[in-house]
Amino acid sequence: MSRFQLKHPRLATLFALVTLLGTFELFAALCMNQEPHAPKHSVGPPPIVLGVASTPAQPASQQPLNGQRQYILSLRIQGDRVFACTADGLYRARLDKKQWEPLRANTAPEAGGRFVADPPGEKSLLYIVTPGACQMASFRVHSNTTVKKVQRPGLYRSSDHGDTWELLNNAYDFDTIVHAQGGRLFAL
Repeated sequence: MSRFQLKHPRLATLFALVTLLGTFELFAALCMNQEPHAPKHSVGPPPIVLGVASTPAQPASQQPLNGQRQYILSLRIQGDRVFACTADGLYRARLDKKQWEPLRANTAPEAGGRFVADPPGEKSLLYIVTPGACQMASFRVHSNTTVKKVQRPGLYRSSDHGDTWELLNNAYDFDTIVHAQGGRLFAL
């Protein structure tokens, strides 16, 4: 257990990312509201990236997608694991392993969605994929509005850290969902 606790969610996320990626460059760039070596864009805040420049400790061959940067569209920290969604897939990493792993189970949801904000201590992981969320993800990453058709939209849940996923609902298209204490879900 650390000597201090980060109460603000963004600070906790930043601390976990810096711990996971082990790079001062990423930390400095996020603090300065810049993304290292990223293409310029005009929509939204600078993206966080999945993968960093090669270092002696972690050569490019051990990084996600052989060193290619993947912009993180949605991020969720759950215990000692970090989950990230990019335009190309879902990934997870353990804070002690410091290596991203793609989630490619047959039941895994499509990329381009968002993780649901859960109350602290929640055991299951919730993820939403909708045509609207995928279009927003495509626009944010590629600066265009063309996006592939969503094959399996809906709200997904994993209770085993992303190994398997269960489709809970595919009836509605909404952009934001929050999981409140007591088990209620709010969708906008």
